[in-house]
Amino acid sequence: MNIVKPYRFFLLLLLFACSKGKEVSNTINNPIVPVVVAPKITLPTVAIADTPTSLSSTSIVYNAKILDNGGEGVTNYGICWSKNSTPTLNDFKYNYTGKLIGNFETNVQGLKGGTVYNFASYATNSAGTNYSTIKTVKTPDPINVVNCQLPEMMTRGDVGIGFPRIANRMKSVGTLTINVIFVDFSDAASTKTPQEVYSILTPTAETYFNTVSYGKLNIQFKPNLKWYRMGKPSSDYGWDNLTFNLHKQYIQEAINIADADIDFSGSDAFVIIANPDATKIKNGPAFTASKGAGIKVDGKEFLSSATSGNDLKVWGGLWFNHEFGHDMSLVDLYAYQGSAHRFVGEYSIMGLISGAGQDLFGWEKWILGWLSDDQVVCVNSGVNSALLTPIETAGGTKLFTIPISKTAAIVVESRRAIGYDKNLPKTGPLVYIVDTNIPSGTGTIKVLPIDETDIKKLQSPMVVGQVMNYLNYSIKFVSTDLNGDVVEIKKN
Repeated sequence: MNIVKPYRFFLLLLLFACSKGKEVSNTINNPIVPVVVAPKITLPTVAIADTPTSLSSTSIVYNAKILDNGGEGVTNYGICWSKNSTPTLNDFKYNYTGKLIGNFETNVQGLKGGTVYNFASYATNSAGTNYSTIKTVKTPDPINVVNCQLPEMMTRGDVGIGFPRIANRMKSVGTLTINVIFVDFSDAASTKTPQEVYSILTPTAETYFNTVSYGKLNIQFKPNLKWYRMGKPSSDYGWDNLTFNLHKQYIQEAINIADADIDFSGSDAFVIIANPDATKIKNGPAFTASKGAGIKVDGKEFLSSATSGNDLKVWGGLWFNHEFGHDMSLVDLYAYQGSAHRFVGEYSIMGLISGAGQDLFGWEKWILGWLSDDQVVCVNSGVNSALLTPIETAGGTKLFTIPISKTAAIVVESRRAIGYDKNLPKTGPLVYIVDTNIPSGTGTIKVLPIDETDIKKLQSPMVVGQVMNYLNYSIKFVSTDLNGDVVEIKKN
């Protein structure tokens, strides 16, 4: 029997250990790495509902779904739409970001009633953008805007902001040729030249109307630069208790004195500028007459004009625009009694001439013909939305309105701190009530929310997400961008 000697066993064991060590060393220096194949990224798959969740003449709600992200999270998704047959990201869209897979809903605002649109959902990943099938929808025909043209109630007979505009008032579109006559008095002789006083009026007055009318009204003054002396002291014209007849007599006297130098037959109107230092002629009212009660000269009857007073030095040239606003039918928006500016605060020169929001209300522009009917969205029920462009700029939809009675309506417009509204501290949708059954000087327009302790109303424009309630109506400020404000009106 062969017996392995101890030293031989130890030698075999040592050789075995060395060979195993060499094998381990080989494995460390030359590892075996498995091959990993990256999954192929494909376009995401999206779908859109066959029919919208809700539909109005100005808005639509669509549900959509990301069915497959294509192997990685999508970066953008949403709904796009167009009047063209194939909407893409180059058209209108609501775009969302985030790695969504599943359902999403989009509320599309600012559509036009009676219009065919094509909608598609989309999703984007690193492979590109994919679209759903296209859904074609026609928005319902809008409510005829005539339904929102509140009737003129003739509460005074000479001014009002209902439809149709009062026939006796001056034209508001085109060119108005206006004679300018300067008068002073034996107890208030002017120490200024007519040119100096005329410079208070021009070019401020012409520029204002041309700007806020979007170029639709052009004022052409024809000044006769000389002082005409009135026949009585300024204190004798009854300005402390001025009546229509006293005012008419004052105007007729001034016209008769100047008639030898001026041919009024080719003019649309005239303005009598009193020495602004004549304190007894304390203010400058408009003259708004009915046929047969006007000023007659050179074979013509003038039903509309204005006379300035001592307050010309306070208001400057915009005094003319306020008073000739009356000559074109606009009402006073300040209160004749109580706190003067509790209804509209510092909006519209028909309220406060020196206010921060000197541009006219959109409703005033509509009645004057400076806004066309197709710039007004009229609704009467359900949930509706509109994209409102700023009232200070030309073009686009300007008014969103819903009647709440036979003579009253809620109106929304967009105000921005530009133009004659450049001093507004807050911008956004401005909501107000128009009631043509309320006379001039008693709240024909009231800014919402109604708070008669707030005499400025400068914080009244809405902020995004805000909902304002009035009676059984709610107004929501949905979104805003450089183009304008999207607003939703709901009748609850």
